[in-house]
Amino acid sequence: DGAVITIGTASPVVITQTSNVLTLSAGDKIVSPLLGFGVETGGGAATLTPAQSGGVFLFNAAAGFLYTLPAAVAGLNYKFIVTTTVTSSVARVACASGDFFLGSFIQSTDGTYITAAHAANGTTHLAWEGDGSTTGGLAGDWLEVVAISGTQWAVCGFGRATGSEATPWKTS
Repeated sequence: DGAVITIGTASPVVITQTSNVLTLSAGDKIVSPLLGFGVETGGGAATLTPAQSGGVFLFNAAAGFLYTLPAAVAGLNYKFIVTTTVTSSVARVACASGDFFLGSFIQSTDGTYITAAHAANGTTHLAWEGDGSTTGGLAGDWLEVVAISGTQWAVCGFGRATGSEATPWKTS
């Protein structure tokens, strides 16, 4: 764990191994995660890294969880799946400071199946929260994010709500 291979000196290409992920970088840019689409689980909070790009991250605790994305760099991508319905607190995916979500979370109620689309505007929405009720956070909900610039994450997700659907997008 933690192995680094450097090729060249003037403009080196670096292959880094962290846990089950191999990452290829050139200068200060992550070129590509080479390997390691592992599933991460946890409780509490975690700040993701560029080396975890391509990973699947689970909300597997009824008490919720906070995943914070790294600063957006075009091409980074992460998938989040709720495997345990949130019953206290929230399931939250938050952008790094200065970054925002752009895209939609599609939702249907658990009984009437009336669909609602909740749009993130790309300029003020910096977090998605599922509360286990009206904003999502129910087992089976999922969210996928892909950095499309140095400040925006394209987002797409599907979920359910109990009762009347409400926007999962947060400005703080």
